[in-house]
Amino acid sequence: MKTFFIKNNIYSPLIYILDASKQILGKLASKAILYLKGKQNLFYSQTKNLSNFVIIINAENLIFNKKKERKSFYYKNGQAPGHLKVFSFYQLKREFPNLLIETAIKKMLKNTLSSKQVLAKLFIYKKDIIRYKKSIKKHELNFIHHNIFKLL
Repeated sequence: MKTFFIKNNIYSPLIYILDASKQILGKLASKAILYLKGKQNLFYSQTKNLSNFVIIINAENLIFNKKKERKSFYYKNGQAPGHLKVFSFYQLKREFPNLLIETAIKKMLKNTLSSKQVLAKLFIYKKDIIRYKKSIKKHELNFIHHNIFKLL
């Protein structure tokens, strides 16, 4: 029996829409990575980049741990002396909730070239507004009603 490797021109990526309302940040990020890397596919291979598109909506309605809300700080460095910017968790949650999800997903991935290609297929929106709604063939998954392990 031969081992089957899928060709890049045969595979067409799917689009997954994840609703972040009333979801915990870490669990949402791990589910997004599962679909971004394409690990739910039967023909998953680490050597091939068979990633899917993931759109996360309602980023402002995420649920966070209370300890994380009190003690977390996020840093951004401008690579010059005196350009260190410190953001509290409340500032980011109020102004840029999509940045919280993006940093959680970035920290869960390995720092390689393929992870940068995978992150290019991630789109996060604050509200329930998607820019190109008409051109998307929806493959919606609501994680409240579905169990991931039934899909594998």
